[in-house]
Amino acid sequence: ELLKQATAQEPGNHRAWFVMARAYDAQNNTAKAVECAKKACGLSKQASYQLFLGDMLVKYGDRTGAKMAYEIAKSLGANAASVDAKLNAL
Repeated sequence: ELLKQATAQEPGNHRAWFVMARAYDAQNNTAKAVECAKKACGLSKQASYQLFLGDMLVKYGDRTGAKMAYEIAKSLGANAASVDAKLNAL
C-alpha cells in the first residue's frame, strides 16, 4: 500500500516502481511485476532493472520481450557472461 502511495505521489520515482515490481513478484503476481518493472525501466536506464524485467517476462511467457530486455541490460553494462547464459536458456 505504501508503494502504491509513493508511485501515485511521485510517478517518476523509478526506485519505488522497481521495489513494487519486486513486491509483486514475491506475491507471484507476474503480470503486475512486469507492469511495474516496465515503468521503472522507462524511467531509469539501469542494467539491474532490465535483467529483472527479462526474468519477469520469461515467467510471463514472453521470450521475445525477455530477449530484448536482456540485450538492453547487456548494452547497459550487465555482466555479459551472465546475460549470455540467460539468453542461451531461452
